[in-house]
Amino acid sequence: MMFLETAESPTYGLHFHGTAKHYPWLSTLPSARVPGIAIIGIGDPVSAKLSAACEHPAREYRVFPNVHALLSFNGPLAFTLVLIDTRAVQYSLAQHLEALRKWGFRRVALIGPEMGDADFIAALQMGFDDVWPSTLSHQAFSMVVDRAWQASLVQPSHTGQRQMTLGALTVKPESASCDVQGVRVFLGRVCFSLLQCLAANYPGIATRQKLAAAIGRGAFDGHTKSRAIDMTVFRLRRKLEDAGIKSVRVGTVDQIGYQLLLDSLDFSQTEEPDVQMRSAR
Repeated sequence: MMFLETAESPTYGLHFHGTAKHYPWLSTLPSARVPGIAIIGIGDPVSAKLSAACEHPAREYRVFPNVHALLSFNGPLAFTLVLIDTRAVQYSLAQHLEALRKWGFRRVALIGPEMGDADFIAALQMGFDDVWPSTLSHQAFSMVVDRAWQASLVQPSHTGQRQMTLGALTVKPESASCDVQGVRVFLGRVCFSLLQCLAANYPGIATRQKLAAAIGRGAFDGHTKSRAIDMTVFRLRRKLEDAGIKSVRVGTVDQIGYQLLLDSLDFSQTEEPDVQMRSAR
């Protein structure tokens, strides 16, 4: 494997103030820290395409040879998006992702697996926010990197590190996953944030406002925000079903929000008399 010196974008440090104007939370960063994109690659054509895609007046990026080099970085960039070339992976993808989640990176994309093959599906199930084939054109990479970058700026930093257990359900923030009776399900950042919000409000109801804040859709409003919540609930239900889990469900509370239902805890099934519950399906 070829190891590189870390390399930074030529526009480094020039455009922070313009970006902060559009994303006010950035102004809370220490003055020496500016948002950026981290690329983990080995200096091949794929890394070159990623670097080219990151070139933008409102963005800064830096290239690292491995995850360890990124986690050891103590420079002035505060990375919100991490792009990983599979050929730079030194051990299991799950360990890479878990380490990055533990350090609180907002969004992590994997580059390499072809769409639809086993590795592509496994990476999505593992919890990567985005999975892109390495065969994408320069133009396609520019488009997907731009979308992931914009998403990383509006979504909150990764969830807290406190593990939570409710009956047979264990919520694991360090890997954006949950365990149910020995079955681990990697959920991805958005689905995990929603599950964590449901668990934090258990046995009560998580309102749509709370769920919208949890999944980081604050930049949207109206129908778009509502649709994002419903689609995330749908994806969470599907992930649990695909893993064969039936004891953890998400119930719908009409006009209010959603509620976590755990078969192993009796009081989770208690309904308020003035709230009509629909089935989780």
